[in-house]
This record gives sequence, C-alpha cells and structure tokens, in this order.
Amino acid sequence: TLPFVDSTGRHTTSGGVLSGGSTLVVAGQAGPAGGVAINGNIKDFSLVRNFDVSCTINMTTHVGTDKVIWTLRNGTGDPYPIEVYVNNTGHVVAYLNAFGTSLSSSSSGYTIPLSTPVEVRLTKLGTAVSLSCGGVLRASGTAGVLVRSLRRLYIGYLPGVPVSFGGTIDDFSWVNS
Repeated sequence: TLPFVDSTGRHTTSGGVLSGGSTLVVAGQAGPAGGVAINGNIKDFSLVRNFDVSCTINMTTHVGTDKVIWTLRNGTGDPYPIEVYVNNTGHVVAYLNAFGTSLSSSSSGYTIPLSTPVEVRLTKLGTAVSLSCGGVLRASGTAGVLVRSLRRLYIGYLPGVPVSFGGTIDDFSWVNS
C-alpha cells in the first residue's frame, strides 16, 4: 500500500508509485506522480492539539536542492505551516512556519545515511517540539503562537514543484492527541 493508510476512511490519496511495498519517490517527476497527495477533510491534520508525525525514509542522494519528506500546504504557491525536508548536506530540517520556529539535525551533527531506512519523527507536546531520527532525539525547541492553519498534506513533494526527493517513503503516521 501507499505510505499513508487512513484508518478513518476520511481521506483519499493521489499519486505515488509502489516499489517493494514502499512508495518510490522519483526525483524530477512533477506533482503527485512523484509523491502522494492526501485529499479530503483537510482540518484533520490539527496543529492546535498535540501531534506526532513519523515516517521511514530511504534516500539515495543528498546532493542538489532540499528534498521534501512531507509538507502541509493549501496549494501551489501558498505559504505552508510545516515542512520537513532533508537539505543538500543531509541534515533533516523541520521548518515550523506556523509556530515561528525551526529544528535541524545539524544541531546534533546528524546526517541521514544514504540507502538506509531511517525513521523521521516530529512531535509537538504543548509548546515543546522535537525532531528525532532513527529513534534518537536530534533537536528540540519551543513552539511559538500558531499563526497559520492550512492543512493539505503532501508526502514526498511540494505542489507545482518537480520532485527532488529520491528514494522511498513508508509507514507514514499522523496522530493528534
């Protein structure tokens, strides 16, 4: 199946190519052909409550532009409240625009290993936010006041931008509490 399994039946997906049980994200493809768009009930991805978002990535390269793992957006060109990506040096960055802060695994010196599955997790509990990779805390901070609430979820790409992530994304989970 695709990396996102909706246990509520409230969402549909578009895009995505399966490879060995994971979603293969192919760099250079446009739109959802290279990633997965989650459609319907966009208010389900709540930023006001606590959240825990995780997935397993397996990248083939760090070189070039930022590689989007997942993002919340309303559409092409719109501001995004959260984006989690791997930069061109291999550090995982959680840009929490909605809360006026960002986290990066560069603060702990961690880079994503190539051709190795790694779980990437972003958690918000109250005003505390944390970024973990491979089950280890890599960065933490404080979330400011919520300033945006756009909620369409994209896995592996930004809408309207050719995909730069190359590899697989699997086991995507978004839990609000």
